[in-house]
Amino acid sequence: MDRRIAERMSVFVVGLGIVLTGGVFAVAGPSAAKSAAIGAALSVINWYLLRYLVGRVVSAGPRGKAGVLLAVFLKMGALMGLIALLLFLGVVEPIAFTVGLSALAGGLLFGSILHIAGGTAAESER
Repeated sequence: MDRRIAERMSVFVVGLGIVLTGGVFAVAGPSAAKSAAIGAALSVINWYLLRYLVGRVVSAGPRGKAGVLLAVFLKMGALMGLIALLLFLGVVEPIAFTVGLSALAGGLLFGSILHIAGGTAAESER
C-alpha cells in the first residue's frame, strides 16, 4: 500500500469515527457519545501507530524487523490493557465505546471497498 492509499484510508477511519460518535450522540446522548469518541480516538491512534510500525517493518533489514515486530506486539498488549482498564474503571460505557472502536475496522473496510470499486486498485498495483 502506498502512502496515498494509506492517507485515504486514514480519512475513512477518522470520518467514520466522527459519524459513529454523532450517531451515538443522536441515539443515546452525550454520555454515550463521550464513550464512543474515546473509542474512536483510540482507533485513530491505533491506526496511525500501525501505519508507522508496518512501514518500519517493510523498510527494516532482517535484524531490525524483530525489534519492530516486538513493538507491534507490545503496542497491541498496551492497547488491550488500556481498553480493559477503561472498562474496568467504568470510564466508558461498553457498547458505545465498542461502537467507537469499530471505526478502525469499519473505516478500513469501507475505504478498501471504495478503493477497489473505483478501479484504482489495479492501477496502483502496476
